Amino acid sequence: MTRIVQVGNIPCGADELFLISGPCVIETEDVMLRTAEKLKEVSERMKVPVIYKSSFTKDNRSSVDFYQGPGLDEGLKMLARIKKDFGFPILTDIHYPGARPRLPRKCAMCSRSRLTCACRPPWSQRRQGRVR
Repeated sequence: MTRIVQVGNIPCGADELFLISGPCVIETEDVMLRTAEKLKEVSERMKVPVIYKSSFTKDNRSSVDFYQGPGLDEGLKMLARIKKDFGFPILTDIHYPGARPRLPRKCAMCSRSRLTCACRPPWSQRRQGRVR
């Protein structure tokens, strides 16, 4: 039996092809907008709906010195702008339990990171000694 999950206006699991795409982690607003513009062009030209995915934080980086994202507040502002300006349903990751209550209004779908599933503090915080 096929299960169809509605993400925004896109029926995932139906016969229609769709694309989940976007920067792995939210970069500058300029990068986010240029990416959305290109995805919109591809979506319209190929007649393939797009779910825009980007994470507001990436705590699973291999080094605490790597860019981890703008954080929840700034990240959600940028994702809301992408949704408003381009009409894409938004998919993002939940990296810590406190973020969950704020996401459903902004995002069509959220995925939980491995760290959240394990109910452990973000890797970068453990690595930096802020949390044990």
